[in-house]
Amino acid sequence: MEKALLTVEEAAEILSIGRTKAYELMSTGQLPSVSIGRCRRVAVKDLQAFVSNLMQRSCRHDTRPVACGSHCNAREVHAGADRLGDPPSSDFRSSEAPTP
Repeated sequence: MEKALLTVEEAAEILSIGRTKAYELMSTGQLPSVSIGRCRRVAVKDLQAFVSNLMQRSCRHDTRPVACGSHCNAREVHAGADRLGDPPSSDFRSSEAPTP
């Protein structure tokens, strides 16, 4: 059976951040957590949603005409962001070939 809850240290290790930063994210509500007695735990599904949200925000607001990372192709994702109501970026548009 896979774990449903992770310790703060396990969640921090997965995110490649320190324990203090993980507690900061939890205290600001950015990373949901639960208490079991005096123990604090992070649900695996909440950690996955947190990472997914970070990736979506990063891609949607990144206007460089290069790949954001292994999770997307910048031209596809950023063109899609424009359709979702984000204002078009002059930097991104200027790097594309003119449309017929």
